[in-house]
Amino acid sequence: MYFPYLRGKQEELLALQGLLKNKRLSKKIIPVIEPVKLSSTFINTLQLFIEKEQKIYIVQNSSVGNFDDDLNTNIIGNEDEKEKRKIEILIENKNKYGQYLSNKNIGLAYLYSNDDIDVIRKTSEKNKIALIFIDDDQIEDFKSFGLSDVNIEMLFVPEVGYEDELDSLLVIFRDRFKKAPRNSDYQENDDEFFSKDNLIYLRNDYLGFSDYSIVGKGYDESGFSPYAIAIHIVYLNIDTSSFRIRHFVSDTNHNVKNPALKFSEAMEKLLDWLKEHSDIQTLGLDMLISYFENEKYPGLGSVKRYSIMHHLEIVGNLLDS
Repeated sequence: MYFPYLRGKQEELLALQGLLKNKRLSKKIIPVIEPVKLSSTFINTLQLFIEKEQKIYIVQNSSVGNFDDDLNTNIIGNEDEKEKRKIEILIENKNKYGQYLSNKNIGLAYLYSNDDIDVIRKTSEKNKIALIFIDDDQIEDFKSFGLSDVNIEMLFVPEVGYEDELDSLLVIFRDRFKKAPRNSDYQENDDEFFSKDNLIYLRNDYLGFSDYSIVGKGYDESGFSPYAIAIHIVYLNIDTSSFRIRHFVSDTNHNVKNPALKFSEAMEKLLDWLKEHSDIQTLGLDMLISYFENEKYPGLGSVKRYSIMHHLEIVGNLLDS
């Protein structure tokens, strides 16, 4: 099983929706979403997973974004009409979210934290939960608490080697995307190693593996216009059965002007590379190529969306083979 860990940003959620609607999301891929806002896109994503009867986990103690604030927002009485309508939508989404949490296709996950021990224990009285550890120190802390009464479905751990210590189904979870300071810093001529966790989890008899896809662990709420556009394409090395990644970067990177040209420059390099990798075909890749061939720029967010879609479909194809 593969458990891609995504923050609930718009494009990440739309990537999941696009794969589900087109029947391109393998049943062996179960996303884990750490929601950053109580958006209609987030609610629609949950609804779609329920309709398609496909599993998804939602982190209940999000460490980033404004999700908790959104859940606790109510009308005070001094709002103008625009602000009042915004809050009404949040309340509608909150009610739907509460209903969806009881659905069998919506799993509950928690980031391990001392502060949330009581909440985790209480939640597990009625629900099996997934518990996520970011580092080894948290695991040692968890073992010292003696939480044998917590109803755990699986544990996400940062390294292998815990199979003899933790009596649970284990998922290896780590950041595999080497994020560069700037898009122009990606080495596009390098055929870069991405991950072989698809082999490691089997070798250690784990339930599955997890990573942050092509987004990376770091979280940044602010949006900005980059000097360069980089397209990140993960692919399977047939000889080693491990995943590698290529970065395709624009050339006119001296200012933020003309992102459409930058997209075109990066896509030309991607298409040249694909001439020698004609066996690689996914919905996300097809969407990028379609925009390029029709001389349209989809926007930076959509480039990210289609790259995530490509990655998830590539992994799904391997797991289903």
